Amino acid sequence: MKWINDVVFAILAAHVWGSLMLFVWLQAVKKLSKRGYSRALFWLLRCVVVAYLLPFGFCLLIAVDGYFRGWDGRLFEWTPIITVVNHALFIAWLIGLFFNFGKIWKEWRVTRAYLRDAFPADLKSRARFREVCKEIKKRPGRVKLYQKFGLRCGIATGILRPRIVLPDDKLNPIVEKVTMIHELIHYKRRDLWFLYASKIIETIHWFNPLSRSLSEYMNQWNEYACDYESCIAFGNSKMYAIVLCNVAEQNQQGLFSSIGTEPMTLSRRIEMMVNMQKARKKSKFFGTIAAIAVSFASVTSTFAATGVMAEGYRRLYDLTMVEDVEKGVSAVVGDTDLVNESTDTPEYPDNSNINPADYVNTGIVFNDVLPIDGYTVVEGEVDNLTRATGANFNWTLTYDYLQTSGYFKVNKDQVINVSGDITPLGKVIRVGIIEPNGARRCVYANGRFSQPFQAYVKGDYKVYAISDNSEVVNLTGVYATY
Repeated sequence: MKWINDVVFAILAAHVWGSLMLFVWLQAVKKLSKRGYSRALFWLLRCVVVAYLLPFGFCLLIAVDGYFRGWDGRLFEWTPIITVVNHALFIAWLIGLFFNFGKIWKEWRVTRAYLRDAFPADLKSRARFREVCKEIKKRPGRVKLYQKFGLRCGIATGILRPRIVLPDDKLNPIVEKVTMIHELIHYKRRDLWFLYASKIIETIHWFNPLSRSLSEYMNQWNEYACDYESCIAFGNSKMYAIVLCNVAEQNQQGLFSSIGTEPMTLSRRIEMMVNMQKARKKSKFFGTIAAIAVSFASVTSTFAATGVMAEGYRRLYDLTMVEDVEKGVSAVVGDTDLVNESTDTPEYPDNSNINPADYVNTGIVFNDVLPIDGYTVVEGEVDNLTRATGANFNWTLTYDYLQTSGYFKVNKDQVINVSGDITPLGKVIRVGIIEPNGARRCVYANGRFSQPFQAYVKGDYKVYAISDNSEVVNLTGVYATY
């Protein structure tokens, strides 16, 4: 369950940095929202969403990559205190996650049930939709136009199957055009993607008071920024505001979509449009540079924040470190009996002071501690041996050469069986495995041999051979894991 360590770290890294970015955004809203810089604030809010998701996704990718590389599914060292704290935090987080996930599930089910009886729009409506797309120079892409009985205003929904759903009643041509423009812009900017992402963040970070309103902020600023682009596309801000007033009382509450013309926020939306219209008369240089700067800063600094969290984690490890549980090596106690009791790996004799001829083909495994300084290391072919759980090899061994296979993944308690033929007869070589920590285990063999090696930890292993003979020795064999 060491992966719990990574999950807790990723959530905490995202929590710290995302909350900081959200706090900065809230302060920027107070200073800039009335000055017409809605687009910069809108993109900054999207950066906040990225700031929440990047550390979690970044750590997740490393953990998955580590799993396939045969590490052990963890990013950082752990101690008993860290383990207890992480498991307690993980259980509490998991309980809250299930409770809060129900909210998203309920909204999704309500939307799906409400739109179940929507049907494709008639030919005339689709023709008008194509004309609108051509007029505002925005291609509809994969979006489909639907209609529904009883719907009171248009909505946009769906990510994999995007749809714009219009009321089945005959709409005023201006209202229909404004609705199509507005919803098409939502689709082209992927507003629903970020709205869903903000809801996921609320679910993951349910313990964070700041993030609980993230989807509400995203929904509002989706509308503010969409209003700005819709006014430009429609070409008449006053008429656009009148349409908003006409449909203000017809909002579909509780639907899992980005549209929302709530009466309580209508005055705010009109105020934002007025501010944006005033800002259009000013230079757009500051707004463009600000949006680019905050986007770049949030992405790059998110990775930096992961490094800051990692440093804090290492300090916590130093404070709570008593022993290296994985290796069973005491950090403060030098008693070898305690060391041997804390590990599952049996003790093997080393080959520092033995006569190799006495142990040829006996099956006795040694810790290969003989120095290999100055040896030439020759690795196996990457295309054939890397990641393979079994492969053939044909090696030519000369003196002061260390020949190895490529890395291959082995799980804990698996067995690596190495067998082969050594020629010429009578020549003794060392054959064995290199463990993930770099330690070597070997047997002494000549002629035909077969030797199993037990794997005590999960990770990347190699098969190796060393000849201490003055003449060339050939080794043809195979290794396999089971």
